Amino acid sequence: MRTRATTTAVTVCAALVMTACGGPAASDPGPGATAGSTGPATRFTGGEEARSGGVAVKIGRVWDADEIAMEGGTERAGGKGKIVALETVLRNDTKAGMGLTCSPPFTSTLVDDRGRRYEPLAGLYGVPGNPDCDDRLRPGRKDEMLFVYRVPESAEIAAWEFAESGRKPSVVDLSGMSVL
Repeated sequence: MRTRATTTAVTVCAALVMTACGGPAASDPGPGATAGSTGPATRFTGGEEARSGGVAVKIGRVWDADEIAMEGGTERAGGKGKIVALETVLRNDTKAGMGLTCSPPFTSTLVDDRGRRYEPLAGLYGVPGNPDCDDRLRPGRKDEMLFVYRVPESAEIAAWEFAESGRKPSVVDLSGMSVL
């Protein structure tokens, strides 16, 4: 009897190990995504809804300026630079609330036509209209968000890339959107 119980336990453990290694019951990576974080990026065009895991983003407008108002003052582009802003609407399709401005559950990068990558300005919660640092976007809800970047004046913006933690990046082609 002990042998049958041991054999059954070994068989169940082997089945669980096989499933965890990519067998038939592999976990669902989420809407619009594939498992893992390697491989080619998912591509979208400006103006359409882009997804990375449970984050859905639609870029409404892209514009540049010499400066932008922030809490406590004005952020200037400086010397041979410019500020580029993306007006977006984000929707949370995950099962938990997410912060958008302080330690967001996704990363974003602005990419120019030479492949140079730019991170958003620190303190996006200080941009008028953006969510506060401790605000949480609840599942199934959407909110407006202005992503702001400082880039060289010569940079020709080509794409915006974002990725939910552990997901393949999604790339939004901005070449068809005019920068105002």
